[in-house]
Amino acid sequence: MMKLKIFISYWLPTFIYASLIFYLSSMPSLLHPDAAPDFTMQDKAYHLIEYFFLSFLILRLMIYYKVKNKYMYAIALATLYGVMDELHQLFVLGRYFSGWDMLANLIGASLILTIRKLRSYDSYKP
Repeated sequence: MMKLKIFISYWLPTFIYASLIFYLSSMPSLLHPDAAPDFTMQDKAYHLIEYFFLSFLILRLMIYYKVKNKYMYAIALATLYGVMDELHQLFVLGRYFSGWDMLANLIGASLILTIRKLRSYDSYKP
């Protein structure tokens, strides 16, 4: 029973979110150009947010299993997933491989370090 609770609490959200990323990147186009307000680098902002949340979910797993260097592993695994996702898009009609997207994925995944910084402020006692 405990293993099922761990799976549902930690593993399942990560698998579902990673699957959602894969599914969305399998679509030829996500939005009609008129569907959302356009701004410069809008796509990169989506990548930042998307991979921040993926690294957050991976970090939860790392914390549960008491992994050393948990932030580094969360960033590395989320970024690796982003690279694999970009390679996957080579085979999707209407999509393309982008080094800039990979950089946005890395930056988004690295934003998880802000949580570390905020947590260190919580423990600071003058």
